[in-house]
Amino acid sequence: MTDKDLKQLTRPEQKVAARVLSKEGNSTREIQKMIGIDDVTAWRALDQVTPEGLKRFEADFINMRQLKKKKGIVAVDDRLLELIPKEKRIDQVVKAGEYFAGNKEQTLQQININVSRGE
Repeated sequence: MTDKDLKQLTRPEQKVAARVLSKEGNSTREIQKMIGIDDVTAWRALDQVTPEGLKRFEADFINMRQLKKKKGIVAVDDRLLELIPKEKRIDQVVKAGEYFAGNKEQTLQQININVSRGE
């Protein structure tokens, strides 16, 4: 299931997906864009319990999201292994690793500082 497919979910599936995406740390605004729902639906979905009929969908959706993250991590890891021998400044490789490990905000600020300085 791709992000494009998320906009084709049924209304009950959208609510389950919204809860899962929220638990992953996505903001309500991000969830709205990903699923294609309005803000009221997104907020209401966060407080609801998954109905029995949608438990299987929820489990499959969680597994799909985890698989997508793992594929992304593997791709980044492969790319870093390509770059490390070529990169003369290891601090840039470390910053890239921190960014993909989840320390995005601080790393992005540091990258922006480096870009503005011309480093």
